Amino acid sequence: MPFTQQNPFSFNHVDQIDTPLDDATTVKEFWDSRGNEVRTALNGLISALNATAASASVGFSPNANVDAEANTVQEAFDALVTLLHGTGGATWLKAVGVEGLTGDNVQALLESLKSYVDTNYASKNEITNNRKLSPTGDFSGTWNGVPMTSAEPGLSSAFNAHLVDNTYRLNVASMIADNDLAAGTKVITHGYSVIGDGGEGKYQVVGSLSHTPSDVDNGSIIALNNGLYAELFVDSCITPEQFGVYGVDTTDPIIISNNTLQLQKAINFCQNKGCTLTSSEGKVYTINAPLNFTNALNINFNKGTIKQTTANTAVNVSQPGTHNYMGNIRGIRIDCNSIATLGIFVTSAQKTMFSDIEIDNITGTGLEVDSGYELFFNNMHFKGNGINAIGITMKTSDCHFTDIIGIDLRRMIYLPVSTSNVWTRIHAWISTPDYLLNSTFMIIHGGVQFLESCFSDT
Repeated sequence: MPFTQQNPFSFNHVDQIDTPLDDATTVKEFWDSRGNEVRTALNGLISALNATAASASVGFSPNANVDAEANTVQEAFDALVTLLHGTGGATWLKAVGVEGLTGDNVQALLESLKSYVDTNYASKNEITNNRKLSPTGDFSGTWNGVPMTSAEPGLSSAFNAHLVDNTYRLNVASMIADNDLAAGTKVITHGYSVIGDGGEGKYQVVGSLSHTPSDVDNGSIIALNNGLYAELFVDSCITPEQFGVYGVDTTDPIIISNNTLQLQKAINFCQNKGCTLTSSEGKVYTINAPLNFTNALNINFNKGTIKQTTANTAVNVSQPGTHNYMGNIRGIRIDCNSIATLGIFVTSAQKTMFSDIEIDNITGTGLEVDSGYELFFNNMHFKGNGINAIGITMKTSDCHFTDIIGIDLRRMIYLPVSTSNVWTRIHAWISTPDYLLNSTFMIIHGGVQFLESCFSDT
């Protein structure tokens, strides 16, 4: 119903005599009555506008684009909803042009988009056509308008192979638990323990007769719960994390024991297969027993750290025999943790290169070489942390040391027996006053040493 107008005031000032005869209270009531009547009318209007049917009482100028018969806001709104819900609603909505499509309204653009997709992409029927995807089918006929005359096999075999090649699992544990994996399946994991931990790998599932439990190293060969095995695909390098090693600094004895065991297995695998063991800066591998390098080995840890948590040597190198090349041990940071007696202990080696290595927190000896020859030590950094720290103890000959730095070492180089070696650009200094007394750059017990650009300072 339409809004009502206010009636005439019940009291008009102009109708009153110049000198009112009424008492003061009556006169005041007369004067207040007009405001009260306005307030009553205004409140009634507000209530009417707040009502759910208010829009039906608000006038509206008819609009032919919506509904020429609509005379109120409510009628116009109802007509607009009907228009948008109708089959022609998208035509009524204007739109900015889109490159590659034609039309100035939503309906026209949708029709243009459908035409573009139909013209440039295969339809659902073509993709699912038996002739195109059946293993025994061929490509004869047409596909997306292109004539195909060859009788080559259909695509389903290739599609199935693609799906097999891309069987993804979050980690090794989820791969182990998947009883539906069959021999021949290729599995890609996003991590060993957790996603992105550096242990992601690609595996081939093989039959139960391919290996025995003794072959399982939980790295290159993993036993699955369904009795099958997963073999790690290896190109030219592996990471410790692919063998379940945790690359984080920890004091957890369980993790440390696991790291020691699995890191040694990763080393053994690289020695047997000739691949490189790699890591990255920021990784810390805590161990509680020496790691043993017993054959030709290539390592590039890119400043990754091996941290010894016991008094044991961190790394033992024992490569006896005559060799032409025994690999490059590179980019390792060894943290003696002010506990380990030795950083690297070479009992026997030949033609092995040690480069870009840092040995830190030395309280015993950083590097000791007892036997072997033609070893090359390049760009090494030794940092002591005790009054008896020794950088290098050398007991054999025919080795080359180049670009070696020593800091806070009581003995930078200690030669307890007669040897003959080449020393180039060796620099040592003391930064802790307590270590200065009786400190020595090089102690020689016989033999011939070739020194070039070597010096010490404080």
